[in-house]
Amino acid sequence: LQFEVSTPPVASEVVAEIFPPEAPLGKVTLFTYKLLPQIQGTDLGFDSIQITTPLAPASVDEVRIGPAVLAPGDFEITPYDGESFSVHIPHVDLQSSGELIEVMFQAEVFKVGTVFSGRVFDSKKPFEVRQRVTEGDADPLVDGNSLSVSPTNVGTRTIRALQVSPLTPNGDGTNDVLTVVYDLVNLAGSVPVELGVYNIAGDRVADIAHDNESRASGRFTATWDGTDGNQLQPPGIYLVRLKVEADDKTDVAVASVPVIY
Repeated sequence: LQFEVSTPPVASEVVAEIFPPEAPLGKVTLFTYKLLPQIQGTDLGFDSIQITTPLAPASVDEVRIGPAVLAPGDFEITPYDGESFSVHIPHVDLQSSGELIEVMFQAEVFKVGTVFSGRVFDSKKPFEVRQRVTEGDADPLVDGNSLSVSPTNVGTRTIRALQVSPLTPNGDGTNDVLTVVYDLVNLAGSVPVELGVYNIAGDRVADIAHDNESRASGRFTATWDGTDGNQLQPPGIYLVRLKVEADDKTDVAVASVPVIY
């Protein structure tokens, strides 16, 4: 059993919520992450906010401290590391205790109850524990009081999107590889995924993802080089078929792609 503590703490408390509390699945949405810090006495204060997101945010648009909008040069962003990104702001201390901090960014959700958890820390004290924010009513002017976002368009399908690029495998450096991008939504955990390429007669000519591969909710990318593993396939129309084995059903999506030399 291991505990992480910081004495004195970064802050006595940092209450946080995200707005809006609902968003369409798989669609870029503008969110505002609201934090209300309570800093007392010998609390260390902080200059960084770490926010967990399902994917890298499409953008970080604005940062506010109280009524002031920070100029682009007054805050910095540590890019997404696969789990979270961080926003670095002027140091929040006893004088700025109780001022609402808002980070506006664009991101996507892929399942019910996506939680945007957060931590605050002082980037100049890298060995201090990063303090978790507390879910609650940071801004009484908005509804929600939560760090969880619920989808507005759940539906019954687990495959939200299947997109393919053109394929012209002639070695000229343009579209030599087929790129497949697909979104899976509202899965309870990881499930088996099968992604294959078929010719117009229905023969399977390539496996992009095999039966033993599994995926959870999110956005995924796969590629195909136009071969069956040994030789280049002839020109023509091919079908990319995605099959997802969810708990209670099987979902299938198909996209066509012309192979042109």
